Amino acid sequence: MENTTIRIPERFKDHPIFNEKICGTNFGFMSKRGYYLRDDIKKQPELMREAGINWTTLNMNFCQERYYEQKHFLDFEFSSGEYELSETVRRLHDNGIRVLFKPCLTCLDGVQMGRVSFPSPGTSSQIEGVNANYWGKWFHSFTEAIKYFADFSEQVGMDALILGAEYAGTEEQNDHWMKVIEAARQNYSNPLTYETTRGILNRYHTDWLKELDFLSISYYPGACDPKSQYPN
Repeated sequence: MENTTIRIPERFKDHPIFNEKICGTNFGFMSKRGYYLRDDIKKQPELMREAGINWTTLNMNFCQERYYEQKHFLDFEFSSGEYELSETVRRLHDNGIRVLFKPCLTCLDGVQMGRVSFPSPGTSSQIEGVNANYWGKWFHSFTEAIKYFADFSEQVGMDALILGAEYAGTEEQNDHWMKVIEAARQNYSNPLTYETTRGILNRYHTDWLKELDFLSISYYPGACDPKSQYPN
């Protein structure tokens, strides 16, 4: 896509993510603590460079106990450590590979993160006079997590930051997401994005997406035309 056909934020008009042809890959999805310290994984940045990769999405897990909980935390089994992440960023940069950092919300009950959702105050899903602020509690904890990730990203030189990915049940919480983005910008100076699915724009009132520097879309095309495999 030519730069003239998209709107690039003025402060990032010279940023590589808007000016390079990207050959990217995903790195370390659902990796547990210590994964990036393995000898075979330490070799991956060099192999990526040899394959022509110039950007990678670097994953780490942060957790909530169950999909309906309102508290986020780093887990000593599932969450990568700061040292291994910072060393991995260094090796990637040494090989000319830029990093899009992706903290991944992991529900330890095994429920997909898109299922996170709560009844909203003032709606028919809560009885009158007993309105619990589930969303406020969840987003307070989530915002604190994002502030930590934004600050860490700034310190180690991440080239861009994903604030979330496919949190479908949360995406209509426009005001809360606005505050998440504002908090991230206070700690991080590079581009911010959110990874959604193709249906979000038609499903919710999502003004908060306009506050991002670019929007990422999860896209899972078939490996082949099913008719070519199963003509009948």
